[in-house]
Amino acid sequence: FKNGMFPNNSRYLNTIWTIGKMFRDSFSRAQKFFAENPGLFPSPIDVREWMWASAIIMSRSWGVKIPKTSLLMQKAERAGNDKMHILVPLADMVNHDAKARKVGISEGGAIVIYAGRNLAAGEEVCITYGDKCNMELMAHYGFFVPHNNKTTCEIDHILQKRMWEK
Repeated sequence: FKNGMFPNNSRYLNTIWTIGKMFRDSFSRAQKFFAENPGLFPSPIDVREWMWASAIIMSRSWGVKIPKTSLLMQKAERAGNDKMHILVPLADMVNHDAKARKVGISEGGAIVIYAGRNLAAGEEVCITYGDKCNMELMAHYGFFVPHNNKTTCEIDHILQKRMWEK
């Protein structure tokens, strides 16, 4: 697929293209890293394994600020980024409900999940993934919400801008 090959009304296809490009680019960089460090990765990783792992990280990770004391911070600052994605046991399994509260991240970096109301024993704990349209939910998390009132996607503006860049 080439950038901008889908018409403006094919938001879902453009999003899938963008995510696919990100997967392919990151897999190419990872293959180079694996080849340079064979002792760390003795068996080859194929593209299906890479896509599975990337999908898990994209759909279940938490974006948090990199602590200023972290060794990662120097590299992140050079790249113009101060966030990293982490998997948090138990919190990575919390599902979406648009009516739920957002998650809090404390100054110390701890992730705090607020129920927002008293829950009955055995009731599912949910958070909101944000005010997202079904195209964004499907592209990023693999599900959609029936009767979702959000019809304009945040990513629409990003994709439109990218489609017309030279």
